Amino acid sequence: MKKYFYPLLILAFSSIKTISQVSITTDNSSPHASSMLDVKSITKGMLLPRMSTANRNAIVMPAKGLLVYDTTASSFFFFNGAAWQNVSNAATANQITDADNDTKVQVEANADEDKIRFKTANFEQLVLDGRSARLQSPGNSLFIGLDAGLNDDGSNNSNLFIGLNAGKDNVLGSTR
Repeated sequence: MKKYFYPLLILAFSSIKTISQVSITTDNSSPHASSMLDVKSITKGMLLPRMSTANRNAIVMPAKGLLVYDTTASSFFFFNGAAWQNVSNAATANQITDADNDTKVQVEANADEDKIRFKTANFEQLVLDGRSARLQSPGNSLFIGLDAGLNDDGSNNSNLFIGLNAGKDNVLGSTR
């Protein structure tokens, strides 16, 4: 009987599926079923690795998604698989911008001015503040409506178009 008991015991333990989850809590709760690591606290935070820019850049073959706090830049960085990316750049935290930075929505370009600016092709198209909404175009024309001023060339012609297709066929500026 003993001859068969130990092999069966080994077989039974080897077939048990093990699931590793870690829960770090102050209330001894179990980790969430979808997480590998579940950290819970209402009085403390989580401290990620802190290092200088030189230390961060010296990491050999960083894993895609690696997250560290850079003490030189005073910011979090993650590795995207090709380069380190700043999670929140304080210099541009007040704006949403495209890749070449010529189209953006910017909140308060200057401290305490309370304005939202919309720019395309580096030209300020709309400014919102507490008192007004100012629309403008490169040619000092104002277009309000679907396809209004669609063919305007942006020259300094000072037109005002309001309504559906208003000024759509204006190709000669202010002379027509």
